[in-house]
Amino acid sequence: MRGILSVVEDGFLQGLRVAARQGEISPALDLPAAAAMLTMLLEGLQVIVKADSDPRRLVSAVDTALLSLASVRG
Repeated sequence: MRGILSVVEDGFLQGLRVAARQGEISPALDLPAAAAMLTMLLEGLQVIVKADSDPRRLVSAVDTALLSLASVRG
């Protein structure tokens, strides 16, 4: 399982690096930690959607996570 999660996390990290280079998020953001957070969010959503499929709650959680990244702009 860790192998798959590493691939997902690496994908997020690559995307975050591009976003930082393009000024969409702060390059001062701890990008590996942010990639780990997004990976955990994704995994958690896969569990939660089975118990609570209310799309408003799911979208709200994702929006909040993404806003937390955007609010760290330099």
